[in-house]
Amino acid sequence: MAIKKKGGIAVFGKKKTTRSVGGAHVTGLPVPESTFVQVILAPEGLTLTAVLQGAGKPVEQKFTLELDKVKNIRILNEAEVKQIIEQSAPGMLLGAAAFGVVGAMIGGRVKTKEQTVIKNLLVLDYVSGEEKQIVLDCTKDAPVNQAAFLKHFQELKPEAAQAPATIQL
Repeated sequence: MAIKKKGGIAVFGKKKTTRSVGGAHVTGLPVPESTFVQVILAPEGLTLTAVLQGAGKPVEQKFTLELDKVKNIRILNEAEVKQIIEQSAPGMLLGAAAFGVVGAMIGGRVKTKEQTVIKNLLVLDYVSGEEKQIVLDCTKDAPVNQAAFLKHFQELKPEAAQAPATIQL
């Protein structure tokens, strides 16, 4: 019998020990860009599962990363502003019908709209001989899930959540 609790599922008094988040691969893994990657955070470490699409069945490729090698995990927000240029064909026809050539020019004028797209990027900093980074676009994953993932990482590795006292330049 599972009892639902806020922040996870408690089963017989034990709290859920893993959290996961998924997103499109941006950089850092030897898989193609935009490949879906599921990241599972457990007390032992991270398991990253990339789902590769081939000619036949999807193939899973797993990567593991020990928790002591992980320096930090954070979510960064990236705002992308797109300008959409559109011309009004119905406005041009109505303007032409009402006022002739001048009406068509005014009714069919080019209009520019701005659309802002906000992306959430999951950044995994780790050490494997040298400092490396894995970046995933986890915009499609729920923000609540992302926050729970970060909170679970901070519980497992509290020293990563604290900023260094001195910064050497």
